[in-house]
Amino acid sequence: MGNIIRAGAIALMAMLMAVSCSRKDDFRPGTGEDGFLSLSLSCDYGVVEVKAPEAEPVFRIIVSDAGSGEVVETVDDHRTLEDSPLSLKEGRYTVEAVSGEEAEAAFGTPIYKGTQTVDVTAGENTQAEIVCTLANVKVTVTVSENVRLNFSGYDVTVSNGNEGGSLVFAGETLASEGYFKCTGVLDWSIALVNTDGQEYSQSGQLKNVQPRDYYNLNFDISTGTSEGGGLTVEVTVDGTLNDKEYVVDIIEIPVQYVEVTTGKVNPWAKFAYVSGTYTTESVPDGLAFQYRRTSDADWTDFEGDITYDGKSFSARITGLEPQTEYEVRAVTAQDRREDNKVSFTTEAAEQLPNFNFDSWYKDGKNWYANADMEDNYFWDSGNKGANLIGEANPTSPEESFVVSGKAVKMETKTVMSIMAGGNIYSGSFGSVAGLGASINFGRPYTCRPTALHGWYSYAPVAIDKVKAPYENLKGTMDVGKIYVALTDWSSPFNVNTNTGTFFVPDEDPAVIAYGEIEIPDNSNGEYKEFTINLEYRDLERIPTHVLVVATASKYADYFTGGVGSTMYIDEFEFLFE
Repeated sequence: MGNIIRAGAIALMAMLMAVSCSRKDDFRPGTGEDGFLSLSLSCDYGVVEVKAPEAEPVFRIIVSDAGSGEVVETVDDHRTLEDSPLSLKEGRYTVEAVSGEEAEAAFGTPIYKGTQTVDVTAGENTQAEIVCTLANVKVTVTVSENVRLNFSGYDVTVSNGNEGGSLVFAGETLASEGYFKCTGVLDWSIALVNTDGQEYSQSGQLKNVQPRDYYNLNFDISTGTSEGGGLTVEVTVDGTLNDKEYVVDIIEIPVQYVEVTTGKVNPWAKFAYVSGTYTTESVPDGLAFQYRRTSDADWTDFEGDITYDGKSFSARITGLEPQTEYEVRAVTAQDRREDNKVSFTTEAAEQLPNFNFDSWYKDGKNWYANADMEDNYFWDSGNKGANLIGEANPTSPEESFVVSGKAVKMETKTVMSIMAGGNIYSGSFGSVAGLGASINFGRPYTCRPTALHGWYSYAPVAIDKVKAPYENLKGTMDVGKIYVALTDWSSPFNVNTNTGTFFVPDEDPAVIAYGEIEIPDNSNGEYKEFTINLEYRDLERIPTHVLVVATASKYADYFTGGVGSTMYIDEFEFLFE
C-alpha cells in the first residue's frame, strides 16, 4: 500500500510540474493579488516497516519563497488548512510538512517529512498534495540465543557521528526502535562480558546511510574456521530501493558450542529430577546428563532413561546420598561446558521417632509408644479415652511376640458396651467429646519418603459392634488397616468422632502423598512383611506434617468392628529410593 501511495504522489507531482511549465517561470511572491493555498497530506509508512501510529501525527507546515528560501508562513497544525486555505501573494512556493521535533537520536520517535513546490495564482485556490515519508534512519539491535548463553552482559551503542546523536541498546532498550538524524554514517560499538567475567569490545561504521533506511544489527556467534569461533554482526538494510545484507567479522572470541542448557533440579533425599533444553533443530549427538558431588573432580555419566517433550528433556538420577551437595549438567558430544552446571543439595532422609516401637512410657493408666511425654511425645492412641473408667488400654506394648525389641499390640475392646478400637497414630489425643473423642492427626515433618516398610500380624474376628452407616457389615470379618499421608497442613488435623469430622484423604487438598494397605486375612500367628508405596500428587510441594495410622478395625472411627480383632506392628521404616 505504501508503494501505491508513493507512486500516486509522484504521478500527481509530475502533473503539477507539467502545469507549472505552461505558465511563466518568473513567479515571485508579492507580484499581484492574493491567491489561496490548501493542503492534502498523507503518510507512507510501509517502505521502512515503520508501524503506523495509533493516531495520525500532527504536521507543522512551513511555506517558503521557492527562490530565496525565506520563510513566509508557518502553520503549527496542518489540519487547520483542510477547511481554511492559506492566503498568499501570487508566486512560487516550497511547502514542507514536518511531524515532531527533530532530534539527533531518540528511541521510538520517527520523524516524517514531505515537500512540494507549487504556484499560487491570484484569485485561485491551489492545493499542495504532500506525501510524507520517514526523514530519519531507523535502527534495531538483536542478539542471538548463543550470545545470551555465552555472555552475561552485552551493550550496543549506535551513533550518527554528531554530538547528542547516540543511543545505547541494552537491557530494557535492547528491543527498542532507535531513530537517528541522517548524517550519511552510523557508528556502532559492542561491549560484552562473558560468563567468566572477561570483557570484550569492538566497533565499526556503516557508510552511505540514507534517510528512510532501516538497519537491523543482529549479533551472533559464528564458529567460522577458527578453533573457538567468533562473534559476528549481520547488518540487514531495508532501504527505499532494495534490501541487502552482509556479515562482518568483528572479533575473535573463544566460545564453545552451545547446544544444551541445564534446567531446573528437584532434589529429593536419594534421587533428583533434572531437566534441560537443547537449542539445535534436532536432538544433538551424545545428549546426556552428568553429575558429581561438589567436592569431586570427575563427572559421573547418567545411564538411565531420558524423557523428551519438545526441546525439553528430563531424567531421574538415583543413587544419591541424603543431605549432600551435588552438581549436574546437560552435555552433548560437542557441548561440555563447565559453566552449564546447576548445584543442588539433596534432602534429609529422616525416620520418625521410635519407629521401631521399642520405647514405651506409662503415664498413670495410659500406655504410650514414646520414651517420655515431654521431649519425645510423638505417638498416641485411643487409650486415654478408653481408660476413663478403668484400665482397658486397647493399645499396649508387646514384648514376646515381636520382630525385634518390642512391638505394638492393638486389640479392639469394649468399654461400657462402647467399642474402642486398638490403634496408634502420629499425633495427640485431644479429649473425650460426647460418646466419641477429639484427636489431633499429624506431626511436623518435611522429608519426602517414597514408601513405608514394616511388619504386621493380624488376627481378625467377625464384626459384632456396628453403627450407622455400617450396620450391613455385622457378621462379616473385620479388616485391619495401615496408612500414611504427607500433607502441608498449617497445623494438625482435628478429628472429632462425635461430630463426624474425619480425615478423608481423597477430599483433602493438603494431601501431597498417600498410601495404604488393608488387611483382611489372618496371619496365622506370623509376622508379614509389607511395603506401602506413596503416591505423590505433586512432585514439587514439600510436606509440613506426616500422619501414620494403624488400626485393628478399619471402621473403628465409626464404632464398627469385631471385639477381639488384634493387630501387631513392628519395625517400621521409611524408604527414600
